[in-house]
Amino acid sequence: MTVPPGWYPDPVAGDGSDGEELRWWDGARWTDQVRQPEPARRSAWRAVTITLTVTAVAFVGVVIAVAVWFSLALRSTGNK
Repeated sequence: MTVPPGWYPDPVAGDGSDGEELRWWDGARWTDQVRQPEPARRSAWRAVTITLTVTAVAFVGVVIAVAVWFSLALRSTGNK
């Protein structure tokens, strides 16, 4: 089984790095190219937060609309 080319955790841990560098694997051997990993993205959390907020606001709006409708329905029934 061959490992495809790509950025992988640096297997050369004794070079004084903090162990979080990535090293390029060219498909046959490790190269001298290293880089720091990209910072973790928060876009997934942001999407979840926005979705939950919109859902909560919509739910509260529906509850208020039903309460107003129910109140108006009771008033119109009581006037007859």
